[in-house]
Amino acid sequence: MTPAETTTILRQFNEWQRGDGPLDYVPSGLINAIDAAIEMIDRLEAAEKERDALRAKIETAENDTAHQKA
Repeated sequence: MTPAETTTILRQFNEWQRGDGPLDYVPSGLINAIDAAIEMIDRLEAAEKERDALRAKIETAENDTAHQKA
């Protein structure tokens, strides 16, 4: 399921929950959307951790270079 499909289904469900719109999909679509959203969040968190680790390595390398020049 793509991010766009996931967000569409989750938005429709929220609208339905609030009484703002019809429920245009089967419950299995909601289950799949929730699973996809969880997977996307997990991947995002993993990417953020990797980014932070790389930033720390860059900062360490920059500090080492600055100390070597001094």
